[in-house]
Formats: sequence, C-alpha cells, structure tokens
Amino acid sequence: MIFCGVVWLLKLCAYMKLNPEIPLPSMDQTAHFEQIVINGIAIGIDIFSDYMYFFLFFMTSYWFVFFKL
Repeated sequence: MIFCGVVWLLKLCAYMKLNPEIPLPSMDQTAHFEQIVINGIAIGIDIFSDYMYFFLFFMTSYWFVFFKL
C-alpha cells in the first residue's frame, strides 16, 4: 500500500506540473483546488485498481498451482 501512495503522489505531482494554475483575476481558486482533489481521487482509484488486479491475479494463480494441481 505504501507503493500505491508513492505512485499516487508522483502521478499527482506530474498532473500539477502539466496543468499549472494560471493566476488570472477571473479564475476561481477554489475551482482549481476542487479539480486537483477530484483528479487526485481518480488517480488513487486507478492505481488501487491496478494494484488489486495484479495482487488478486497472482494470489489466485498461487492457489491454483499449489492447491489444485
């Protein structure tokens, strides 16, 4: 799970570097923060689902090989 957190932070930092906040008077600062939070949640769900897919795949493979064959 620590690995997921590190990858999440790296992906969120990359997103924030690629989408910098443009300080215009007409921009709402809270809208930009909400966008970062929503994208951070989406990135977290994406990383967690990838991690769990491979974890479950290898665990079921382990069970199949060592207990069913």
